[in-house]
Amino acid sequence: KAAIAGNGAVEVPDDALTMMLLAGEESEDGFSDAEICDEAMLMIIGGFETTNSSLLWVLFHLAKHPEHQDLCFDEINDVMSKQAPGSLPALVDVDQFTYLHCVIQESMRLTPTAPIVTRHFADDFPLGDYVIPGGSSVNVVPIATSNSEDLFDRAADFLPSRWKDDPT
Repeated sequence: KAAIAGNGAVEVPDDALTMMLLAGEESEDGFSDAEICDEAMLMIIGGFETTNSSLLWVLFHLAKHPEHQDLCFDEINDVMSKQAPGSLPALVDVDQFTYLHCVIQESMRLTPTAPIVTRHFADDFPLGDYVIPGGSSVNVVPIATSNSEDLFDRAADFLPSRWKDDPT
């Protein structure tokens, strides 16, 4: 942390780990050293397989739908044409990849990488007309909800545009 906080002579990297480190310096609510270590391990270990699978599914869907591949290609070229030749996208560029974000969201909806997601509730949690009692666990099967015609029109179709106005 001290090396990053330094005297300002060094350019501060623009990445998730640096942001976590700096959050602790800027606020009392920041991450502790132990929390930063835990988050880093989670990113490394937990993120490897799911990132790999997600990327493969995105490429699969783009290969099956070349019209969307062309739109992503055009968007990437447009954003990167404003950068120095040979440079990589910076974190500040990510928000400009709006269509690519929609493609990733739609791919993750159709082919989620986690077969089951479990949430544990320490306290009572109101959910609509129900209350999930504290100490309970709830299991969600993402593919069941994300491919439901009750929740998504044309649920079986690859439609990245469904995320354009509602990116969540």
